[in-house]
Amino acid sequence: ARKEAQRRFDGDELEVIVATAAFGMGIDKPNVRFVAHLHIPDSVDSYYQELGRSGRDGQAADAILWYRPEDLGLRRFFAGSGKVDLDQLEQVASAIEESDGPVEPGELQEATGLTATKLATALNRLEDAGAVELTASGEVIPAAMTPEPGQAAQRALEAEEQRQAVEQSRLEMMRAYAETGGCRREHVLTYFGEPFEGPCGNCDNCLAGQVAQDDGEAGPFPVGSRVRHVQWGEGQVLRYEDDKVTVLFEEVGYRTLGVGLVLEQGLL
Repeated sequence: ARKEAQRRFDGDELEVIVATAAFGMGIDKPNVRFVAHLHIPDSVDSYYQELGRSGRDGQAADAILWYRPEDLGLRRFFAGSGKVDLDQLEQVASAIEESDGPVEPGELQEATGLTATKLATALNRLEDAGAVELTASGEVIPAAMTPEPGQAAQRALEAEEQRQAVEQSRLEMMRAYAETGGCRREHVLTYFGEPFEGPCGNCDNCLAGQVAQDDGEAGPFPVGSRVRHVQWGEGQVLRYEDDKVTVLFEEVGYRTLGVGLVLEQGLL
C-alpha cells in the first residue's frame, strides 16, 4: 500500500501524501509545492533536508512547521534515550578483552545480559573512544592500542556525554528557529555557517514586516570568527539576535549567550 501511494504521488495521481520523515526523504519529485511538518524535527539539519523535498523545479514552494513548545518534550526524550552507563560500558569492554579473538555481538549479548539495543550503543561508544574495532563481518575485536576496560569505559562515557550535549544543543537550535521573531532564512543559513543578513523578504516573519533591516552594526566578535570559552573550548560565532550571540562549540554543540554577560565576565 505504501509503494502504491508513492507511485501514485510520483505520477501526479495524488496531490498530497502523508508520510513519516524517513519515508518523505525518499521522495524525489520536482514539482512538490509544499512540505508541512506536523511535529518539530530533531534539528535544523533534519528540517533543512526534509523541506528540501519541495521546489526542486526552481519554482516557489512553501515550508510549513506546525509548532507548540509541548512537542519538544518528546524530542528531548528521544535525544536523551539509549544511554549506557559506566558499568555497562566496562562490562562490554571486559568481555571483549577476555575473548581469545574476534567475538560475535550475539556472544557479547549472552555474556553481558544487555539488550541488543544497549549492546549496540555500548559498542558504538567504545568504538568512538578507540577501544574496539568492528570488522567487516560484524565481529568485534579490541583496538590495537586499547586501554584497560575501566579506562576504555570512562573514555566511552565521556564520548557519550559529549554526543548527548551536542544532540540537545541541536534541538535547542530547532526550538530557536521555531520561536524566532527574526528572519528564518537567516537563522537557517547562519546555523550552517553561511553568511546572510536578513530580511529575506520571503519567510512569514519578513512578510509580516516584523524583521527590521540590519543596520550593519557588528557584535564584539565578527560573525564567522573563532573564539574560545574557558569551559566549552573553541567555537565559531554564527550570529547575533536580540543582544545574544550564538556560537557553535566543537565539544558541546550550539550555545546562545547574552552579549552583555559575555563582555562583563570575559567569557569569550
